[in-house]
Amino acid sequence: MYADRKAMHGDMHTHTNSGGTSDGKTPLGEFVKQLKSLGLDFAAVVDHKQISHCFLPEWDDMLICGTEPGMTLNDPTRPLRSCKMHYCMLFQHPSDYFRVMDAFPEFNFTGGQDGHNSYPNMTPERVAELSRFIYSLGGLMVHAHPKQLMASDEPLHYYFGEYMPLESILGHANSFDTVQNRNLWESLLKQGKRVHTHGDSDTHAQAKNCSLTTVYAREANGAAILREVREGDCAAGSIGVKMAICGTRMGGHLPYQDGLVLAIRLDDYYAPAMLKDTVYCLKVYTDQGLAYASEFDGTKPQQLTIPVQKRRYYRVEVTNESDGFFVSISNPIWLDEQL
Repeated sequence: MYADRKAMHGDMHTHTNSGGTSDGKTPLGEFVKQLKSLGLDFAAVVDHKQISHCFLPEWDDMLICGTEPGMTLNDPTRPLRSCKMHYCMLFQHPSDYFRVMDAFPEFNFTGGQDGHNSYPNMTPERVAELSRFIYSLGGLMVHAHPKQLMASDEPLHYYFGEYMPLESILGHANSFDTVQNRNLWESLLKQGKRVHTHGDSDTHAQAKNCSLTTVYAREANGAAILREVREGDCAAGSIGVKMAICGTRMGGHLPYQDGLVLAIRLDDYYAPAMLKDTVYCLKVYTDQGLAYASEFDGTKPQQLTIPVQKRRYYRVEVTNESDGFFVSISNPIWLDEQL
């Protein structure tokens, strides 16, 4: 299933100095050089409130086109301590951004390649409409650093539909932000929500390689990588995860039936992130908890098959057992029959 695909390591949330309303520190051309020097294959550039960076001559095919606006949630039924949120809008083509601005006039878009948008007030229902519209264009809307800006103890306050992922590994795989976001994501999964995830640095300075997303894509360009991330066939972290149940890959769903088998292979480790003399653990989780665990040293591929039981989903995590940090978090494969 993955024979015609190559592992790609990259960062799904970065900022550059592209002028206008961008607040990154590194010019786009220099940022691309830094990415390549780190051995990364892609990055999503989401400079704030604009998309003019996608039209610069320094733009590179390895980049995913996007922008990061913000909003205030307008919903008296949600008793949030903070109702501010940020989100990344990712596109296959820059022209799709203009279609979004036309369809959602509350952004007060000023027009043109150098135009920018405001931070609107939106109801949760309108946020869900925005996410679905972007998805219909072949793009993706992502809830950025959810627990670091919004403030609520209710996981459902962070849920805006099945096509809108949450960032889990954030800034660094061992950060407190990562623990918060990963736990929020898991809480939504356990409540039956089919929410994807990936990893990113949200860097505003130099390119970083400490909070990655790993994707298996057929082509080494931003648009092809976005297509896989959009379908959830990716893992937050520095390890390539290949996972399938009966022809359905990570991020997908299929009807439960007796005799299904889950196949997993860990491979294509991003070498700078793998530590010597370290114990790693491959863990398989379902909605009912830990289903499998085995230790390995991080030098050789790991492969296993296990019978599928009647569960809502299966997913993989890899942890560094020496310090307890997350290394990789896969998206689930869901089983359609609800328990």
